[in-house]
Amino acid sequence: MSESPYLLDNRKDEAGDRFEALAALYDRMTAGHFDTIGVGPGWRCLEIGAGGGSVVRHLADRVGPTGRVLATDIEPRFLDPLGDLANVDVARHDIVVDPLPEAEFDLVHARLVLIHVPERLAVLPRLVAALKPGGWLLVEDADATVSQEVFFDPQTDDEHLANRLRHGLMDMLEERGITPDFARSLPRLFRAIGLADIAGDAYLPFSPIARTLERANVLQLRNEILDRGVASSDEVERYLARLDDPEFIPAGPFVMSTWGRRPAG
Repeated sequence: MSESPYLLDNRKDEAGDRFEALAALYDRMTAGHFDTIGVGPGWRCLEIGAGGGSVVRHLADRVGPTGRVLATDIEPRFLDPLGDLANVDVARHDIVVDPLPEAEFDLVHARLVLIHVPERLAVLPRLVAALKPGGWLLVEDADATVSQEVFFDPQTDDEHLANRLRHGLMDMLEERGITPDFARSLPRLFRAIGLADIAGDAYLPFSPIARTLERANVLQLRNEILDRGVASSDEVERYLARLDDPEFIPAGPFVMSTWGRRPAG
């Protein structure tokens, strides 16, 4: 297996658990944004970085038999079960270099994708070009500055350890090219690329489900955590054990969302 440019490589065993946790934490948020935008029957939608496919299934239900959803991912192996949906197409696709159809979609959506793409500023105009006039771009992404903390009022050694591990993760992500404050710049960037009717919101989940996300990330990055001295082997094991405690409730990543419409004229 060649090395992925992305730290949280979807080809690793822990990716499935991470996708399930992200769906449980954020699908309701995303569905609310689709409500606001008005996604409905007959829409043609592009889901960038479709991951585990939960958002694709939701979109397929919304657009119905007269609509269509194109689900893309650089590693689409988790999207194979979507083959049973008649109005869904799945494609292996790298948003940085692979072509997209132009003026094709009523909605282009990316959740927790662009922050991991160093070429994100070049990608945004490509996404706009894929929209029909009047179509909507919705980007939901993590603000890594706020997301450095798992516990905002740490009181115990385990809560301080959780924050130290998250800081280590963010340092690794920055080395791979993330911009920590990218999500908060989206309204400005949307204006710069000519979108209209721009709006947005932010969401920070505190949920037991976040323990599953923490576990998947720590397990996948265990070697890097140890090699960098972020935590000792004993500390990692202690933290993994602590994640079995239903009273231990970390925060999920803080997600800022922005949507805007390609002008019809």
